[in-house]
Amino acid sequence: EAAPRALWGQHLNQGADPAAIDDAEERLGLKFPAPLRELFQYADGQQKEAPDLLVVPKNRLLRFLSLRESRDLARYWRDQAESPIQSKWWAAAGWRQTQVPIGFSSRFSVALCVSCRVGRVLRFTTPEVQASHSGPGTTHVADSLQAYFQDLDDHFAGARQPFVVGPAVRGPRPGSS
Repeated sequence: EAAPRALWGQHLNQGADPAAIDDAEERLGLKFPAPLRELFQYADGQQKEAPDLLVVPKNRLLRFLSLRESRDLARYWRDQAESPIQSKWWAAAGWRQTQVPIGFSSRFSVALCVSCRVGRVLRFTTPEVQASHSGPGTTHVADSLQAYFQDLDDHFAGARQPFVVGPAVRGPRPGSS
C-alpha cells in the first residue's frame, strides 16, 4: 500500500486517472518511479479542508499536493531555476529538475519531493528561505516512498519520532519480532 489510508481516512481525494499521470510525466519530461505513480493513483492529494498530512524533518507539516498542484509547482520551480538571475541560488539549494514535489508548505517554503532518478524522498527548502537559514536546502528523508510512509505511520502512532531532527536509523518496529 502506497499511503496509509487508515491513518488519513476521509482526508484524501480520489486517486488520479492513469492518463492524467501520463500527462504530468509528459509535461515534466520525467518518468515517475512506480511508487509515485501508485501514490497518485491511490490518492490525488488531500482535501482542501483537511489538516496537513505530511511531515518532514523538524516536524514541519505539509499539504499533500494533488497531481496538478505537484506538476504546476515543479514547472514553476523549473522556470525559477532556469532564470539567469536565480539559477545559481536554486542550484546551491540542491534543486534538481528530476525532483517532484508531493507535499508543500507555503508558510515555510518547504517541500517533500521524490527523486524520479532514484526514488528517494527529500526535504527541499526553496532558495528564498534557504538564504536566511544555515544548513542544506535539500536533505535526505527516506530511501523510498514506502520507507517514508512507514516513518510517517510510526510518527503518528507515537512509536518513533523520525522527523524531529531527521531520519532515524531504522530498527525493528515496536511489537514486531
